[in-house]
Amino acid sequence: MAIADRSKLLTEDRVLGRFAGFDLLAEPMSNGKAQLCLKGSTRHTITVQQTAHGTNRSLEHQVQKLEETALQTHDHLIQSRKRLVDLNQQVNQPFEYATRLAELAAKQQELVEKLDLNRNAVPIPEQGVDKASDEATPPSFTQQSQSTDGRVPTRIGKKAA
Repeated sequence: MAIADRSKLLTEDRVLGRFAGFDLLAEPMSNGKAQLCLKGSTRHTITVQQTAHGTNRSLEHQVQKLEETALQTHDHLIQSRKRLVDLNQQVNQPFEYATRLAELAAKQQELVEKLDLNRNAVPIPEQGVDKASDEATPPSFTQQSQSTDGRVPTRIGKKAA
């Protein structure tokens, strides 16, 4: 009788021994077959193959894969720590274009005042909080664009009706 056929008789978890420093268990699956499990701090499952040799190779491959994964994770951790140091240095540097941004913001405010773009704007509450629901509500487009008499301002260059 093949291993895969005998594994169908398994009804509950069964400890088989130890393999490569892990507890080796046989576990029943919902489809009536069984799977092997290497149990340490986490669980690693292996499909039972048709032959003992195939099942043994699957176990060995799982252990080799764990070693490779551990090495890759260690390398990734080292790279991430180096990147964290670099990013922290960048975060602590002053914004490169801060003076240019301040100049452009001042110029924009000057243009808004010269063109009188705020003359028909409805004042927006400073906190944007609806007192009835105590939730922040962003002002809608119609609140921002309606004039005080309820008319929607027209585009620049056209006369208002």
